Amino acid sequence: MADMSEIYLQFSLLPLKTRGCRTDTTRPFFISYSLPEYPASALLCTQHFLSSNTAATISPGNFLHKITGVVRRKSKNGGFMANLTQFLYSIVTRTALIGLLPVMMLTTSCGLIESDDEEEPQAELFNGTAFSVTGNTLIPSVAVHSSGHSMSIISETNGVQPTGAIFSDTNGRSLVVYADQNGFPKRVTSNNTIYNFDSYELNKVDVGVINPAGDISILRSVEFDNSPYQNLSTTITEAGSVSAWKFAAVSLNTAAAVTSLAGSDSFANTIRSSSMMGTCLGMTESDQQKITASASGLPEVAGAFGCSGDVSACSGTMASLNTTLFNTSKSEIESKSDAISVTEGALDTGFGDVQVTLTWDTATDQDLWVTDPEGEVIYYGNPASETGGELDRDDVDGFGPENVFWESGTAPAGEYKVEVDYFSGSGVTNYTVLVQAFGRVRTFTGQISPDETKLITTFSESGISKEMPVRVQKSDIHRKIKTYK
Repeated sequence: MADMSEIYLQFSLLPLKTRGCRTDTTRPFFISYSLPEYPASALLCTQHFLSSNTAATISPGNFLHKITGVVRRKSKNGGFMANLTQFLYSIVTRTALIGLLPVMMLTTSCGLIESDDEEEPQAELFNGTAFSVTGNTLIPSVAVHSSGHSMSIISETNGVQPTGAIFSDTNGRSLVVYADQNGFPKRVTSNNTIYNFDSYELNKVDVGVINPAGDISILRSVEFDNSPYQNLSTTITEAGSVSAWKFAAVSLNTAAAVTSLAGSDSFANTIRSSSMMGTCLGMTESDQQKITASASGLPEVAGAFGCSGDVSACSGTMASLNTTLFNTSKSEIESKSDAISVTEGALDTGFGDVQVTLTWDTATDQDLWVTDPEGEVIYYGNPASETGGELDRDDVDGFGPENVFWESGTAPAGEYKVEVDYFSGSGVTNYTVLVQAFGRVRTFTGQISPDETKLITTFSESGISKEMPVRVQKSDIHRKIKTYK
């Protein structure tokens, strides 16, 4: 141990739950602070302890049992230190801890406690956060707050320009956002749920939600606060710059705001209320020097994430952890690729009382047929029906979407029929059909072979039938339909 003074604070109630503070395992309920570091680190650790144990009820009688000053010195000032210890103890037995902190900070910062050791430079966090570049091209910058929250920038291009961001905590929760060049979220993963964003309009966006079970729901015109996008710089040339962190924070803030509404994601609310998010959103170019200098505090605040060593080692650890979160997010997206495809197709096409969307996974020509309650078939050869149904997308070279819809208030009552026809191509194809009808949603998946037509489902205002992947016998109407292309 270095030759310097230490003060040990002893509490008789609960073990100290702190982040970035040294605990003495040989003395239960003790925490130590090196005196040269005391004003910053002791206040940080003690405030964390108070906030974790209902500081509002603190009193000398019900919270603070005692503080014992224990001084280890190998210097000539041992007598003075011992006297100071007794003085502090006499004060503490009559006052609450929160009243003592200014006294201890005053005595240390004003030089009343002298040391023969040369003091090391104090790590200067920026509003409780350490920001650091990593040298990693995928995760070029990381930030960790003393509360145990972490942010990182994703760059899937040149290692500098942000393409997304990650917010995580020490409980294993994370939100990953993939943004466009203007900072608007395109896709978000959080708690095994995927959110697809489309059709931004001022302060509104349409969102497709795919839950852990693969069920899909579409929300239209979800409102969000677009004011953080004003004066947001999207030309970023340096990792760890103010503009890069603001880009990441704005993307995360919008993603968290929308997902909290679309999916009732409690972690999203944690993100929005975090002080680190507020710090990043409020950055100005004049803060750049402080942000850069704060990197020296990374080992101090990131210990809960498993960091150890110097800034370089710790930033590497944080980059590795966030790379794992990124890869996990990508795997989740890949596992739900069919659901994502049909969700994006539904978001990008017409909608209303009834919307039926088809996507598939090969470069073949699959056709969507929807028969309305009057018996009229809507398809590529008859893209609009007398009842108001419309085929607004006909894909002939693969993957889809094809989409049939009735605008709000126009879909007639009665039974509808949905079919998929393999018009041209070769090989078995996997299809996904999303039916949204009269407030209900159901997804159908299956395989279809060349020259095959399948009845997918029927539905009405009373509900959507279960999957019925039945091969249809070619009637005269089907033969007539297939001659149009």
